[in-house]
Amino acid sequence: MDSIIKMPDSDDYALVKDGKRGVMTSGGRLLIPIQYDGLKVAYNWFWLVEKDAKKGIYQITRQAGEVVPCVYDSIRLTYTMYDASFIVQENGKWGLCNDKKQVYLPIVYDKIEYAHSCYELEKGGITSCLFNEKVIVDSIQLKQAIRVPLPSGFGADYYHLVLKKGRKGILNDNGEITVPYQYDDIQYCVIWQLPERDNKTIPNHLLLVSKDGLWGMTDLNNREILPVKFTGIKVLDKGDVLLTDQEITRCYNLVTEEYQDK
Repeated sequence: MDSIIKMPDSDDYALVKDGKRGVMTSGGRLLIPIQYDGLKVAYNWFWLVEKDAKKGIYQITRQAGEVVPCVYDSIRLTYTMYDASFIVQENGKWGLCNDKKQVYLPIVYDKIEYAHSCYELEKGGITSCLFNEKVIVDSIQLKQAIRVPLPSGFGADYYHLVLKKGRKGILNDNGEITVPYQYDDIQYCVIWQLPERDNKTIPNHLLLVSKDGLWGMTDLNNREILPVKFTGIKVLDKGDVLLTDQEITRCYNLVTEEYQDK
């Protein structure tokens, strides 16, 4: 052994022998064999490793070993907790592989960006999106990811604000259109302390939608809350919103469906 080096911010040690590197725990257990030219922690139980100028991913759990072989020019991380995916580059093109050595998106794209369970892909100047391993080639661009916590408090659903030919709409995590591409602008909002009345429930997560200079409100599945006819809408709390019609502004409650200034 040429040297044993304590790794910063870790209880592990880097092992160096004949120019190759590996990793050992403070208790002496070998985590990564001494066969790599370079290595560093990626996240969770994954390490970025390098061999002969090619990149790979090594997993240090009980099923230890290379989960992504050292054959790629570059690897970018998505930092997903489950069903780990890695953005890999080969010969100037990008694709996706998982921690089972499977390339599930061909390495043919000029650019790949990741945002909350969705990938934006670019190939030959055409932008598409990947939802749950299903490619939607629709010349759409991701603008915002909307996280909606599940009622149980564990996990969340994601919706995606997208742009197509100058119009905005909403897609869910399966790539299904929940709000058609028909609006000039969409602004996501959350209304807190929303009361219930006469079994009428308004969702907390709503959209302000604009068309031809006028504003309205829908939910994330395009159910109309307010028609698109106001020159301005300002969201308050407890279901109250300020509605402006030309130069007149009034306070309206979404639950009671009544103006508060009668």
